[in-house]
Amino acid sequence: MRKFLLLVLAGAIVIGLYTYVTPKLFQHETKPSLKDIRLATSTNGNPHPNNLSSVEQTILNVISNKCKRELLLKGELFNISKPDILTDLPLNVLNTHDFLPVKKGGFYEPENCEPLTRTVIIIPYRNREQHLKIIINNLHRILQRQQLKYGIFVIELSLPTTFNIGVLMNMGFLLANNISEYDCFVFHDVDLIPLDDRIAYHCDVSPKHMSAFNTKYAKVNIAKALPYSTYVGGVISLRGVDYKKLNGFSNAYFGWGGTDDDIEIRAKAAMIPFKRENQNIGRYYALPHQRDSNNTENLLKGSLFKSARKRYLNEGLNTVEKCCKRLSIVYKDLYVHVTVSCDENIVMNQLLNL
Repeated sequence: MRKFLLLVLAGAIVIGLYTYVTPKLFQHETKPSLKDIRLATSTNGNPHPNNLSSVEQTILNVISNKCKRELLLKGELFNISKPDILTDLPLNVLNTHDFLPVKKGGFYEPENCEPLTRTVIIIPYRNREQHLKIIINNLHRILQRQQLKYGIFVIELSLPTTFNIGVLMNMGFLLANNISEYDCFVFHDVDLIPLDDRIAYHCDVSPKHMSAFNTKYAKVNIAKALPYSTYVGGVISLRGVDYKKLNGFSNAYFGWGGTDDDIEIRAKAAMIPFKRENQNIGRYYALPHQRDSNNTENLLKGSLFKSARKRYLNEGLNTVEKCCKRLSIVYKDLYVHVTVSCDENIVMNQLLNL
């Protein structure tokens, strides 16, 4: 019994000494802050492992492994003077193959760093093969410079249906979401070539009109380079959550004109209006072309504008699969090519029933 009591007393003394002495020995030692972590890595590229917790090491890895978008950007993509940009340029000047290999279907992500965002490009298409080759090559170049994980989807409407951009955008959005997860959706005309690699192909908290300077309109008024102040045609970017708030594009506009104005109205109605890219950065060259014979002017757009606010929650993204269907999907070398069909009569009957 006496031996047992002596052992208990000795143990208590040891514990007391440890409790008292240990804080004294380490009272000046503190956990390294993120600032300390960055300082530790700025000298030799490696943190001092004995000073970092596993959580701090993880945070450091995330910070140091983020892609550095700004390191690759050069600004002007083509050596073209401002006066020359308003003339019709030879197509070979605008074509480029200056990009890294991509996966089948045109998918790409940086190998040595974590991409800043996941972007998908959706291009409505019909009968513009030469323009398509040029825009695809240019998009791969700029998207890789911006260190993005991305995919490119070309959505074609089968004949004989009159061309309908809204239907193609909505079908492209749904398909892209089914294939992968994306943070940002860029809806891109096939004939607009970016002239500056600082144009941000990632999304802000508000929808953005990216093509703030369009040479098609600059020929008429170089100061504005757009037809009117509320114009959002050409190239726009939205987060997926915002696209759903707008209920996507309207499906009602068959033929030329009206689709872009309708989505601008939807954005205002949903309280997330478009913002515009800086005109010195958001510069695009419009490839010259004749209007397609199957893309006649939409004579109903005036009356459709009047009802745009009332119907935007009831027709668009949430109704497109009732009137349209996917016919084929082909994983080409540089993009995914999707063909869809659409019944114009079903679309117009949907409008009558709203």
